[in-house]
Amino acid sequence: MQNKKVIIIGTVALCIIIIAGVAGFIIFSKGSKKTEQPVAQQDMVVPTVNPSDIGFSLTLIQSGKFAKNGLDMKITKVSEIASIDYELDYTSQGNIPRGAIGHVDVKPTDSAIDQQLPFGTCSDVCHFDSGITDIKVTLKITNKDGSVNQLVSPFSL
Repeated sequence: MQNKKVIIIGTVALCIIIIAGVAGFIIFSKGSKKTEQPVAQQDMVVPTVNPSDIGFSLTLIQSGKFAKNGLDMKITKVSEIASIDYELDYTSQGNIPRGAIGHVDVKPTDSAIDQQLPFGTCSDVCHFDSGITDIKVTLKITNKDGSVNQLVSPFSL
């Protein structure tokens, strides 16, 4: 009988110790949680290139389907370039911001890039914008060595 009392008291004491331990763990773990601080986003500075470094030029298209309604973008120094992403931004009549984006992969056989950038949209039929102002072309140039450069070029009609 004496042994049964010792076993019951020991079991109850062990249960109390386990419950107290679990409760203490929960209480102390909540109080010691560190609040995570958001990581500040760092803007990556992309080196710029001069238009002459890549043989870049913009001209108003003078003939053909886009005559006087688009730009001809030429890049003649492509030997170290893997690809170019471009963005054409402009404002059309009524102060409406417009633009276009595109991508050009430079093939090993390419000696130059010649891309026409219309002021408007074309599918079966072209619909050109009028009253074009504030023209800007931005290039993201990915080189064959993996480095990235940019070029921003305003254009006036």
